[in-house]
Amino acid sequence: MLQPTLDTHNNQSFTWDIISLFIFTMSFTLFAFALAYIKDLETLRNVPNQVWDAICGRPSADSLELPLLITGALTLLVIGGALKMSKRLPFFRR
Repeated sequence: MLQPTLDTHNNQSFTWDIISLFIFTMSFTLFAFALAYIKDLETLRNVPNQVWDAICGRPSADSLELPLLITGALTLLVIGGALKMSKRLPFFRR
């Protein structure tokens, strides 16, 4: 009698797809919170400077939530994209 075999490659690929989908969802949620936090166009215009000041460690009079939300969302977006692309690139084959 033949025993069923598990295709572990397809199971791992599906698991990584689910993980990357979760990371993309977290990224879009953080972007939604960042957009809800922005109250006017002046704040939106200053976002790149606030993010750069937060990365460089310069203190600002404004709160730190918006730069952290946007930096976290961009970081998760890059990680999710890297996970999605990793199965298409030959040197990242799992």
